[in-house]
Amino acid sequence: MSSVSPATGLNQLGGDLLTLTGTGFDTNIAATTVTMSDGSTCDIKGATPTTLDCIPSGFDLSTIASSTPRTLTVTVNSVVNTDQSVEML
Repeated sequence: MSSVSPATGLNQLGGDLLTLTGTGFDTNIAATTVTMSDGSTCDIKGATPTTLDCIPSGFDLSTIASSTPRTLTVTVNSVVNTDQSVEML
């Protein structure tokens, strides 16, 4: 994964469309999961071999006021990538 957009200013309650770019994404979205380091998930809406779109369900409420970046864990067909992170408002 080479980038995520937007990477900053995300709504703490979720709902922002994130676009992840890179290579090796599977167009079968059932083969892919995206989670944040706080345990929250990102609902996958679509994928091409070079992009993945997902919508965060909301960040962990116990850490919601924190400005700590959340590392994205993207798993595609058992291959894990943690190269990118996002930040809330």
